[in-house]
Amino acid sequence: MAFTMDDAQAFLDRLAPFAARLNYQIDQMEAGALKVRIPKNAELGRDIGIFCGQAVMTAADSLGPICVASAAGEYRDMTTVDFSCHFLRALPVDDIDVEVSLIKGGRQISVVRVDFRAAGEERLSAFATVTYMYLPSPHSPASSQ
Repeated sequence: MAFTMDDAQAFLDRLAPFAARLNYQIDQMEAGALKVRIPKNAELGRDIGIFCGQAVMTAADSLGPICVASAAGEYRDMTTVDFSCHFLRALPVDDIDVEVSLIKGGRQISVVRVDFRAAGEERLSAFATVTYMYLPSPHSPASSQ
């Protein structure tokens, strides 16, 4: 079984409206890694011309499950149990390149790292680490306890 680009797009189509406003464009996806472009959107910037931190954090938490699913070969319901974001330099309100990579994929817990760069830049502007815990399926013995 494989988690495909169509599956990833279907996941993005189900995001909350505020998260979907980032208009993610998945450029590349392989098991445990993806490259995404967030196109320029002035609504996601502050009046001083920088991309807002809330949008960075939303993108990290929205894209992480796709990375986990790409490694596992399927999507399973999960919840965020830990999130850490570090802002190193301002991101201009312009296209943003995002790289998501699986640090650890486990039976219950998975961890991803999400890197943000201004499009075409090598220097890292922000990064997040996000830990997800799988939720029991509604039909599993654990869910009836």
